[in-house]
Amino acid sequence: MPEKNLIKMKVLICLFLFLPCLTFSQTETERIVDSLKYVKATRFGSSYNSNINSKDSCGDQIFWKLVKQRQKIIPSLIDKLSDTTITEVQNRQFGMNYRIGDIAFEVLQEIIKYLPRYNDANERKRQYGCGYDPYWYELYFNFNNRQKYQTEIREWYKVNKDNLVWVTNENCLTCRCNGVNPNKGHFEIQK
Repeated sequence: MPEKNLIKMKVLICLFLFLPCLTFSQTETERIVDSLKYVKATRFGSSYNSNINSKDSCGDQIFWKLVKQRQKIIPSLIDKLSDTTITEVQNRQFGMNYRIGDIAFEVLQEIIKYLPRYNDANERKRQYGCGYDPYWYELYFNFNNRQKYQTEIREWYKVNKDNLVWVTNENCLTCRCNGVNPNKGHFEIQK
């Protein structure tokens, strides 16, 4: 009898040890999105430690692997917009390192054409100019603005996701890369 109890006890211990591992496992999409921290080059920045040269600076393999996930990865990328973890990728124009949320933003911009940007308000354009200036000055340093933008993008996607259509296109959306866009297209809102 004591031997049976010992076996039952061992089984229970094993269940208690391994059951939590099963309940916290990541989905494939979450695992892929977590690879944002390993990106060494985006469309506009790269790590000084990367072997990416200027003619290939439109993103490394991890960046494009994320982009190729298309629509299934969009909600997870939106969730990452508020992640302020600093990466090795440097934006040399602004003299600062990308955050995880910044890389997620660039991946989203290669998946969805005309994704709303943070510079839509005229006041911001007058103060900082156009392009990425408002993004870097108002979101990079201000977590509240970053969260607000994340909420705006989440709402925008919720309203528009059923109207997104795939458009085949071999050009990158937001940079002038040599070669062909590995994603071979992007989403646009159906007209």
